[in-house]
Amino acid sequence: MKRALGWLGAVVTGCVLAGCGAHLDSPASVATLRHDGASSDDPEIVGRWALAEELSPSGDARALPRALARIASLHRPSVLGSAAVGIFEESHGHPRAAADAYVATLSAARTSRVPEVPLVAWYATHRLKSLRLDVLKLYESHRPLLDEMVKNPGNIGWRAEAELADWLEGETYRRAEITGNDFDRYVVKTSGCLSGLRLAGPFGHGTAPDRRRAFDAEAPGPWPQTFAADPLRTSPPKILKSKQPSCTVASEEQTGSGVFYVEGFFSTDLDRDVVIGVQGALAVRVDDELVRSRDLREWGVWQRFGVAVHLPAGRHRVVARVLDDSASIRVLDMDGRPTPVKSETDTRAPYAIVPPKVQGDPNPLAALVAAQRAPDAITAYFGAYLANVEAMADVADVLVAPYVEPEDASADMLEAAATYSSADPAYPTEVKHTKERELMLRAAKRDPKLWFARARLILDDTDQCG
Repeated sequence: MKRALGWLGAVVTGCVLAGCGAHLDSPASVATLRHDGASSDDPEIVGRWALAEELSPSGDARALPRALARIASLHRPSVLGSAAVGIFEESHGHPRAAADAYVATLSAARTSRVPEVPLVAWYATHRLKSLRLDVLKLYESHRPLLDEMVKNPGNIGWRAEAELADWLEGETYRRAEITGNDFDRYVVKTSGCLSGLRLAGPFGHGTAPDRRRAFDAEAPGPWPQTFAADPLRTSPPKILKSKQPSCTVASEEQTGSGVFYVEGFFSTDLDRDVVIGVQGALAVRVDDELVRSRDLREWGVWQRFGVAVHLPAGRHRVVARVLDDSASIRVLDMDGRPTPVKSETDTRAPYAIVPPKVQGDPNPLAALVAAQRAPDAITAYFGAYLANVEAMADVADVLVAPYVEPEDASADMLEAAATYSSADPAYPTEVKHTKERELMLRAAKRDPKLWFARARLILDDTDQCG
């Protein structure tokens, strides 16, 4: 958490120094960015100006073309400048130009110190993976750069790096460059997955309190083949027969309701700071120490996917309480590359007795969720999009709310907010539809060239007419 709060402080401090921050969205501050950006040779300052025109309630769509032209005149990719171009081109129906801009965003992010880099790079990567359906040979067009970025991600952040690695694996499979069991081993290696995982369960009775309860599988030491019987179940929890062709281990047995556990072992020859991510985890223990818990009653908790820990050299055990009878465990360097550890299968060999040291929260959305607000419209836009990606439409709604309430809210922000409102679990179905339509109407009115808002409204009108 200390690191996450430090990141939020860096965003606020960095933005204030650059002329944005908490007051970015006031007319005076946007005007200052407009004045400074017009003559600046720093593509990040010009990019911040362009994003303010695009996303801030105080922005001016008529000034945006000047900002984009200024970005183009500098002939230097930048995180904020290239992202501004990508958003504009995509929202106006130019997927190839948008994809090229997002690749430029990632390229610049590798060496950038802009505080928004982890959010913007993750956003750009996710948009690229979506645009691959619309842009022919997208990966192939930028393959040398993207392949190199997976190997040496620089500052793009571990979530962006993990998505890039996933995209590379998909392209490798599509081109049949590696096939069969060799491809499965390739995925394990490039994703940083542990092999030799085991599953146990089901524990509990399929109720919400089970998700918060520590069962016998979390106790130190080797698992028994069968755990203590539950008087309310016909059979006791046990180690399940499972199969793990690549990253994900899945039960081969028919299982009932309840929670499950996944267990994995690995060794490292050096002391390391690593990020451990467990698919669908409710609680994660490393060497019997609880290092991560996710209480589903807590607002915004699902984004807490990874946990950063310092581990001494030696052998380590990971045990996680998970929602389903399938799971994966990834061990990554702090920049998202797979950590060079060795998966082990001896479940009775000793493991570290020194507790791991939990580091600051590595999850890019942690500071925004903790604050329940964004420091400015730019951070709100990217943070809300990624919260929605993490199945947290309610968090996305909260982040963009201050920027869509003003009458002069930007078209791009209104269109994005409409998408989040339609998925926010806090609203009844009819309210979702009404809010989505209202926001889309406002977006289309602010910018009639937004293709998605117009298409969505046409489809909605068609549904209304039957």
